[in-house]
Amino acid sequence: MLTAKLLVALALPLVASSQIAPPFDMQQLRNAKLGNMSISNRMAENTVMDLWFTDAILDHNDPQSRHWRQRYHYNDAYYGGPGSPVFLYIHGEWEATDYTVTDTGSLMVDLAQKHNAMIVALEHRYYGDSVPNNDQSEVSMRKYLSSQQALADIATFHAFFTKEHGLQGAPWISWGYSYAGMLSAWFKLKYPSLVAGAVASSAPVQAAFDHKAFMEGVTRGLKYNNGQECLDVFKEAFDDLHDLVVAGGEPLRKQFGACGPMTSLKDKQAFEWEMMSYFHGMGMTGTDHGYNLYTVCEYMKDSANGARPVDRLGKWKRAIYAGCAPPDNNGWSWGARSLRQAANPEFGQWTWQTCNEFGFLITASTGDNTPFNGLKYASPENVHKFSPCTTRFHVGADELKANVEATNAEYGGWDIDVENVIFTNGANDPWAGLSVLKQPKNPKSRFVVIEGAAHCEDAYVSHVLGPMKAAQRVIGEAVADFLKDATVEATPQPTTVTPMPTKTTMEPVTTTPKPTTAATKTTSPTAAPT
Repeated sequence: MLTAKLLVALALPLVASSQIAPPFDMQQLRNAKLGNMSISNRMAENTVMDLWFTDAILDHNDPQSRHWRQRYHYNDAYYGGPGSPVFLYIHGEWEATDYTVTDTGSLMVDLAQKHNAMIVALEHRYYGDSVPNNDQSEVSMRKYLSSQQALADIATFHAFFTKEHGLQGAPWISWGYSYAGMLSAWFKLKYPSLVAGAVASSAPVQAAFDHKAFMEGVTRGLKYNNGQECLDVFKEAFDDLHDLVVAGGEPLRKQFGACGPMTSLKDKQAFEWEMMSYFHGMGMTGTDHGYNLYTVCEYMKDSANGARPVDRLGKWKRAIYAGCAPPDNNGWSWGARSLRQAANPEFGQWTWQTCNEFGFLITASTGDNTPFNGLKYASPENVHKFSPCTTRFHVGADELKANVEATNAEYGGWDIDVENVIFTNGANDPWAGLSVLKQPKNPKSRFVVIEGAAHCEDAYVSHVLGPMKAAQRVIGEAVADFLKDATVEATPQPTTVTPMPTKTTMEPVTTTPKPTTAATKTTSPTAAPT
């Protein structure tokens, strides 16, 4: 039995804010996976220095653009000399850390040792210390923060690093997880001669205006860990919670710590979305730490924690977050905002990227077999109305839809036509529905769906068994094949980019099933959303 006393001690991971999916915290996943790494290995990680690419280009559309400093790290401890490969780790929406290139518990470093590869990692513009001209203003982000500019950064850095270390002719493999996995696949798409292949883990390459499939993924995780009984308990709890939110008043304050009366639609939407957001992190991070879908289900099924499921839900919420959680005047959830933004100052940058390119607004699912459909104030209509895309960046629903369509037109979405990419996903990952879960359009690319796995869990080799071990073997085989077949062009690809259109009239992206000959046998892929 999981008691409230134990729950108090659990950390609150990845709490999202204001309807936008949170930035994915690779450091948190790493800590969960490598919690019992030896102290000597931990100390050995901090052996590389922060380095700076001082000729990074601010605007790749402008040949006269200014330069800025971009941070990178590299590790040549395993490098076998001329002709040996280079593993390029692409950072996403988080701060770069030196241990990325030295972490012996990671799959990338493990394979680098086997292939005598040099490892280099590049920090994403506007994240961490890689801020062009130290200007993180909204005006600056609107001009220069986009996936296309980031991809051109990687291409420009590739040319610099190749010359700096005499790597002409060396085959490169790009690696990325979550958003960075998108970039890894897209880098191979847009600059095909610069990398022999790419690993794209948990990469939601299909931009989505309404990401209701996210909570359906969380639902799969709840059922996988605890069965239908868990869904039934949560369904009753969320249905009753909605009734409390409709009524407002003292019962909601006592049971769930609501600070205000919850009289406006904006208040009610923010509160229900806040309650839903507690499950975002649990759905993404699996069962490698105490705060997870399995433990919360066990808690909710135990009548000792409350007579009714809604009583247990309120007690659980107060245990993990004792403060009250009212929305403020801008519709931002106070509790989620203070926790998330204090822990990750890059949240504003990621919010802008989602509004400008990807969508990814998480809403309550309307599916029949999900407990979250009872949170009716967290409907797609309400979430879009009060999201920071609308309230902070003034990107309305029509513009956001156009941005999403433009992104899918630019890169292909589910139908991305790129060779030598392996797309890996956990079957229980809430992001999996926006990734590639069947044989990719290009027959030279591959996919693997890992039974029971969550977001980016294939990143680490520590304590993996069964389907994960089989999947990592498939990833290793793909990397070996990409290197074997590598052909490097003598002339690098151009590093100019085309500005992202704000509106488009693209045709809908097709989801016609493709042959599945390249799939791994670890599990059966789930269908992509339609």
